[in-house]
Parts: sequence; structure tokens; C-alpha cells
Amino acid sequence: MAANQTTNNNSIRLILDKEKLNGSNFLNWYRNLRIVLRNEQKLHHLEEALPEAPPATATAAVRKAYTYRCRLCEQRQLQWQEALQVRPLPGGATFVHS
Repeated sequence: MAANQTTNNNSIRLILDKEKLNGSNFLNWYRNLRIVLRNEQKLHHLEEALPEAPPATATAAVRKAYTYRCRLCEQRQLQWQEALQVRPLPGGATFVHS
């Protein structure tokens, strides 16, 4: 079953490979991104805010899970920022987001 799910995820991800973000296709690209993330059960990363920090009385496991999720969100944010910095445009020009 896991191999079948991996194959399905890879097939769905081909949607994003087929239509790369180029500036003029944002709405289609964003719709496709949401389809892929929904299929991979990761759409909540875009739609949900981080939960509040656990209280000082929380168990070590709860604090560890919260810290892990915060680090994942920070990594995702850095990846998005890097992806937005330099964009190749048709004709060899480059768009630098500031």
C-alpha cells in the first residue's frame, strides 16, 4: 500500500513539474500546488497558524513536538524566501524580489 501511495504522490507532483511558476500563470500554479498539497495531506501547512506554545507544565514530548513543528515552519519559510529571491524570466532576464 505504501508503494502505491508513493506512486500516486509522484504522479500528482508531475502537475507541478508540468507547469512551473513563471509569473503569468500564478493562479493556475497556485491551484495545482493546493491540489498536490491536499493529496499529500500537507495543505494545513498553508492554512493553519502554529498552535500556541505549550505551557511550562507540558510534558517533554509535547514541548519537543512543538519545537519540531516550529523548526519545520522556519525551514519552509526560508525555502519560500529563497525561491522568491531570484526568478529567471524569458529572454534571459532575471527578476530579483526585494
